[in-house]
Amino acid sequence: AASPYSSNPNAAGDAKAPRIADYPDKTRIVIDMTADAGSTATLTNNGKTLVLPLSKLNWTGAKSWDAESAQLISGYRVEEGNLHVDLMYASQIRYQSILKPGDANKNYRFVVDLFSPEVHK
Repeated sequence: AASPYSSNPNAAGDAKAPRIADYPDKTRIVIDMTADAGSTATLTNNGKTLVLPLSKLNWTGAKSWDAESAQLISGYRVEEGNLHVDLMYASQIRYQSILKPGDANKNYRFVVDLFSPEVHK
């Protein structure tokens, strides 16, 4: 297993690097977590940066990542307990939720759907 980038002995659990999928009507970001982050995603930088607060969790993914090819997301970076997802175009959050573990998935999942008229229909 990869060693956590940020190790907090008081953390509620771990968060893994996001999975990203582009669809005709949205771009979905999913972060698997071993505990509920108890937070809400926001947009900054005129809608071009998605910020997901993860300070209650240890981050086990890479500190930063640059997309090789994507429709909306150009990369991400972790700073001071927040995941900053860089977007190529101004976007809106269409949906967000923290899904609880279920039969098919043992982890919590922080799900955010983004919409940008530059990319989506």
